[in-house]
Amino acid sequence: MSKQMLSEKQKKFLKDDLRRINLLYGSVRSGKTWISLLKWAIWIGQQSQDKQFLMVGKTITTLKRNCLVLLEELIGDNITYSISQKKAVIFGRTVWLEGANDERSESKIRGMTLLGCYVDELTQIPQDFYLMALSRLSEKGAVFLATTNPDHPKHYVKTEIIDNDLLDKQVIKFLLDDNIFLDETYKENLKKEYTGVYYSRFIDGDFVRAEGVVFRDFADNTEKYLIDKKDLPNRYKWACGAYDLGGNKSNFALVCTAEGIDGVVYVLRTKAIYPEDLDLADVERECIEFIEGVEKDYPVKMSSCYVDDNYYTTVNSLNNWRYIFDTASHIKSIMPLEDRPLFLSKLMAQGRFKLVDGECEALIEELQNVVYDERSEKAVIADDGTQTIDQIDGLFYSLADNYHFILD
Repeated sequence: MSKQMLSEKQKKFLKDDLRRINLLYGSVRSGKTWISLLKWAIWIGQQSQDKQFLMVGKTITTLKRNCLVLLEELIGDNITYSISQKKAVIFGRTVWLEGANDERSESKIRGMTLLGCYVDELTQIPQDFYLMALSRLSEKGAVFLATTNPDHPKHYVKTEIIDNDLLDKQVIKFLLDDNIFLDETYKENLKKEYTGVYYSRFIDGDFVRAEGVVFRDFADNTEKYLIDKKDLPNRYKWACGAYDLGGNKSNFALVCTAEGIDGVVYVLRTKAIYPEDLDLADVERECIEFIEGVEKDYPVKMSSCYVDDNYYTTVNSLNNWRYIFDTASHIKSIMPLEDRPLFLSKLMAQGRFKLVDGECEALIEELQNVVYDERSEKAVIADDGTQTIDQIDGLFYSLADNYHFILD
């Protein structure tokens, strides 16, 4: 391999010996994953064939997408893998594959004896799993190698690894500008896709808290996110709805979003209904009339509508009208709370999020004022009764079906 393919920081990491704990962290697209996988493959190829190794991602699917496919590009036929068997073979060595998306995941690797463990996006992996992985690395010369983007400053990756001087470790921070092989225009555009806490984490590569107004640019420049109805596209890829059922002091919220053929996500209409204005008998009627009105005024046909949260009776009854309704309970796994602000922030930064002027007033007001939960160590929207987020919840429910495809 030509040395011209590596930056100076990558060359140094490739040349230096691995320590027991090796962490590459920093900004997105900084070259840390690429060089870590190259080092991992070379190191594995130098070890005894009777040893065992482990590769970990938040899920097996993300591990494949982020690492295994890239390893195929790097070493070709020297890697084979089976997702169903959760097993890879790299240079003739057995490498087990695991996902670790919750605190119970550590039980998956109990009893293993490992010489090496590679972890993709360590800040997404529970601390219990990390500690169990270290305990499994009991072979002489065992190595733990991980990459990650930063998170909050109290995350165990920051406090227990980066700031812990007692460890046998090497920690290397990679920044976007360290990747000398990226086009400068691409890098500048990438920097524009992140704002606030996400810019600090994913561009500056710093562990920082999420605090204050979530969508600051939207709050300060709302007009640029609005579109006149006459300027909308005439065709859409999909249209989905959401019905957040309130109660007591919480409002009811109806939301319809659609992705145009131009790749822009449009909020076509929202409606806020106050509990005191709604009889129980009117709950279903409001939803039906909302959907019928949207489909009459826009060239869309709603393919789904999610109802919060476990109102099975309402869902079943609405499905007698049209079979497009489901509860929103499973959305928590599809679109975790901490993923939602980042997802919408990226859409906004890319100029791919618009609201129809005059049709979405309640949602606009919420987006202008919503703040982070200061009690949480994750970048999540506060849901403690101090602010109204019914429309925002509805917005995310309506996007959940297409969440994984919109930014691809």
